[in-house]
Amino acid sequence: MGDRSRSRSPRADAGTVSMGQPWANKQKSDEPPKTQEEEAIERLCEPIRIRLTSLFDEGTLRKGDLDLKSIVTLGALQEPLQVKVMEHMENDRVFLANARSKSGFLIAATDKAKRGELDVRGFGAIDPWKATLEALRCRQYSWVKWRAMEFEPEDVFYEQNGGADTIVNLTIDVSACPDASVESVDVSVPLKATIDEIKDKVVAAGIFVPKPKMQIQAPMPTGSMRARETLAFYNITDGTKLKVGLKKRGGTKHTIDAKVLEFGG
Repeated sequence: MGDRSRSRSPRADAGTVSMGQPWANKQKSDEPPKTQEEEAIERLCEPIRIRLTSLFDEGTLRKGDLDLKSIVTLGALQEPLQVKVMEHMENDRVFLANARSKSGFLIAATDKAKRGELDVRGFGAIDPWKATLEALRCRQYSWVKWRAMEFEPEDVFYEQNGGADTIVNLTIDVSACPDASVESVDVSVPLKATIDEIKDKVVAAGIFVPKPKMQIQAPMPTGSMRARETLAFYNITDGTKLKVGLKKRGGTKHTIDAKVLEFGG
């Protein structure tokens, strides 16, 4: 017992014990996940992304100033319009930096780009009268209808019906004429007769309507037939019933709805 050392110091031959520190094996924390706004900025085309990022780098914009909606709205524009928006933001960076809502500033700039207000030439502008003109377009006389209808050529129609001098009997409804004493008029004309000649027959029958105001309408959805065309052009056969209409002054037949006058594309 006397030879036993009572010292508690480690012996030289015992070796060293390395105790790891509690934070030694701790992995480095990952970078914070990107926000939706940052991901939306990365999806922009490269020139626009670089110019927008430079506004953040110089301090005009700070993280969180632009929301997802404003960035997506910018990305939805055509690239030339995006360039116009970025030029507007760079030229008015003083107003952008002091704007209460940076996102609202960007959305307002995109709306101006759509209306062509950022370009003196009106590039990308939406026609404010397009909706009005579309609503006022008379569908009854639309050229789309004429293209959709298929008529036999006049030469073919003549061969199928006995020639151009074949006489056809037509019944013309004149009830729309205010001073007409009869409701219909029967006329006999050759197939080569024009619509203008039909009007002469109606006037000769005692229907006193000025020819410029008279319209001859067919039962088929052709609208008013042109005065210079023949009966064969419209494939009018014997026994067809036509109708006389009165041409009204422009703007009296179709009323304008106040809702239609709203500007829009």
